[in-house]
Amino acid sequence: MKIADHLNKDTKDKLNHIVKPNKKVKKRKRDPKKPKEEKVNWHDIMGTNNRGLRRGKGGAWRN
Repeated sequence: MKIADHLNKDTKDKLNHIVKPNKKVKKRKRDPKKPKEEKVNWHDIMGTNNRGLRRGKGGAWRN
């Protein structure tokens, strides 16, 4: 038998008033880390990052 079965209604009400139910602590859901995007050097891809050299006449590289 439960202890509550032995108590009368008045004492049950008093106990319920005194005792507060435990508050559940919610765990924060962690967001999965998003993969970082690689930095793309578009100047290098397009071929314009050539130490200041430019194409001259005939397609040759020169200052």
